[in-house]
Amino acid sequence: MAHAPSRFVLWASLAISRCRAMPKTLRILGTFADDNLSLTKVYEVSRQMVLTVRSLLISLMALGGATPGSAGAWLQEKGSGFLSVTTTGYRPGEAVEYRSAIYAEYGLLNRLTLGLDINDRAANSGHAFAFARLPLSPPGWRNRFAIELGTGAHHTLGQTAAMHKITLSYGRNVVTGLGPGWIAADAALEYRTGIDEQIRKFDFTLGMSADRFVNPLLQIETAHVRDDVLYWTVTPALLLRGKKGMRWLIGVERRSAHPDGFGLKFGFWRDF
Repeated sequence: MAHAPSRFVLWASLAISRCRAMPKTLRILGTFADDNLSLTKVYEVSRQMVLTVRSLLISLMALGGATPGSAGAWLQEKGSGFLSVTTTGYRPGEAVEYRSAIYAEYGLLNRLTLGLDINDRAANSGHAFAFARLPLSPPGWRNRFAIELGTGAHHTLGQTAAMHKITLSYGRNVVTGLGPGWIAADAALEYRTGIDEQIRKFDFTLGMSADRFVNPLLQIETAHVRDDVLYWTVTPALLLRGKKGMRWLIGVERRSAHPDGFGLKFGFWRDF
């Protein structure tokens, strides 16, 4: 964790520079066609090698980090914000590996939320991108819908390239046997330069919001690329109420992608 902030600053700066050099996000997101899909038979062997490497790359970065449960279809009020900082430790072998994430959003307007999503796994893979979220439903609706457009950069094994993402989100407040809570579902299409296919993601979050010291949280993330396996992450966690809008998070993460197995997740959420 001691070196994580410097990496986050580096990737945040890289994302901003990528954003400046890119065309408008909407135009890019509308041109997902990939010229490399029509390879000739002469390069079929090379193509199979690329597909094998692609599977490794997807397992390293497709499930890069959990989105905080307060995101999704809900927008921040004008002038308010949210910050999440987490780190997850794994031990797939003799050495311990860490994955760190910073997620922030700010209500620029009542109907426009801007944010930053940064994720890094031991400098081997990660991403940093900025996003804008707009509502698709009136404020008074019980069922919330929103669209999110993001653009930035990703890196894998020392290689850096652009990435773009579009997300459709659904959210709703619920009442359960454990008290009041909320559910969030996010369907995303992500394009990363260097990957032949778009990454399709679907995430689901169920959280409790009762007025008590401890509230449970469940996050399920999935990622899939055509002709590849489905990657998933399941994270049951607890949110411990702190002072001044602080909530401490502790959970257990189970992943199908590398590093597979179980990991311990710690962090905090802060409203401001």
